[in-house]
Amino acid sequence: MQDRGDSVLIDDLRSDGLFCERYKPPPGTTKADRLGIQSSKFEAGRVYLPEKAPWRDAYIDEITGFQGAKHDDQVDSTTQALDYLTRLLELSKPGDGRGFFYPQRGYETY
Repeated sequence: MQDRGDSVLIDDLRSDGLFCERYKPPPGTTKADRLGIQSSKFEAGRVYLPEKAPWRDAYIDEITGFQGAKHDDQVDSTTQALDYLTRLLELSKPGDGRGFFYPQRGYETY
């Protein structure tokens, strides 16, 4: 969750026992910069989406239409999740982390 100085929601989630990490974007980066940093994961087929999720097409449209689309909130949550997962892989497995997560059937790469 992006830290915008108001920690009430983060504190509430934590008090309910949910894990929530404050996200501070790298200084001087824009949303487009952060998506660009993560784009190699899409290009390499390392991002998996459920084939039959009802939200899948709208999500793909929002991500691929970024900067021209009406909505772009999924860009923030996606770049934050990919950044978090990348850091988690670096900490939890030696090497480049390949093979940490292999999705089950029913997922396509993007």
